Amino acid sequence: MILLIDAGNTRIKWACVEAGEWSTSGALPSGAAAGLADVLAAHDPAWVGVCCVAGAEVRAGIEALLAGRPGHWLAPAASAHGIVNRYERPETLGADRYAG
Repeated sequence: MILLIDAGNTRIKWACVEAGEWSTSGALPSGAAAGLADVLAAHDPAWVGVCCVAGAEVRAGIEALLAGRPGHWLAPAASAHGIVNRYERPETLGADRYAG
């Protein structure tokens, strides 16, 4: 199973994907990132994909919870994942918008 996390400034949204199908999802306030521990315990994902624009403190909390788990933190780039980012400074495009 794959766990996808979208950590925004207001909420952290998450969803589990199994065999290409959404199986469950939820949300919690960004200040309550520690609540993802319950999601990890309940679903034990094999891989985690994260998009975070919530700031360094929220990111650090999520990183600590995910320590040692395989996955990927999505970050904007000039060209990656079949996407060409034409921003003059590609890193200034929010990871959430890049994902969209």
